[in-house]
Amino acid sequence: MFWAGFGHNTRTDLICFMGDPESTRGGVMARIVVQCYRHQLPNLLRDGDIFMHDNASVHTARAGKIL
Repeated sequence: MFWAGFGHNTRTDLICFMGDPESTRGGVMARIVVQCYRHQLPNLLRDGDIFMHDNASVHTARAGKIL
């Protein structure tokens, strides 16, 4: 799976998420995505910006919270 973020006059590098052997089906677990967000978003977002993703089914969860 790949991830990248972009905004007005800024963007991240393309990030490759490798499958996680600890996950049930070997996919990317939410904790990996959360780690990426914690690392990348503070450098990308500015006051007043809104973060959204494309609402793909892999981006949904029964419950979640980013601290």
